[in-house]
Amino acid sequence: MRTSFFLISLAAVVAACADQQQPTSPVGAAARLESSTVGGEGGALPAQAPTTPQAKPTDRVGFTKVQMYAGAPAVLAAGDRWTVSATCPAGAVATAGGYDVIFPGGGTAPGISKSRPNGSPVADGWTIDVDNRQAGAADIKAWAWVSCAS
Repeated sequence: MRTSFFLISLAAVVAACADQQQPTSPVGAAARLESSTVGGEGGALPAQAPTTPQAKPTDRVGFTKVQMYAGAPAVLAAGDRWTVSATCPAGAVATAGGYDVIFPGGGTAPGISKSRPNGSPVADGWTIDVDNRQAGAADIKAWAWVSCAS
């Protein structure tokens, strides 16, 4: 019994210390494939080492600048409904947007039924729908703004 245990233990130690260790993880298997040799007519050649990606891109960089643009202000009289937009310059993409409303003479706030990007297939501006038909409405000034990446 002791002899069997000793022989099994000896075999395990020899296998663990062998020159050709067999990793059990998938990562180890991938590394083993990458470090293998490739046979050819001239004999065995070392396989190419895998390339490691650089920390920064080597091709065209994406967006590098973000700027805000405001559309032309629209003056809405009480009882009006209007769509107001702001547009990015050519080649830029809208990343966010919003609106501002000024009540020079007081009155109640208008309804904003939509505040969304516009353009297809790539958003190139921002649009709002302003409804100044509520009770107590007064003349207002409204405009959209857009944040554009280029």
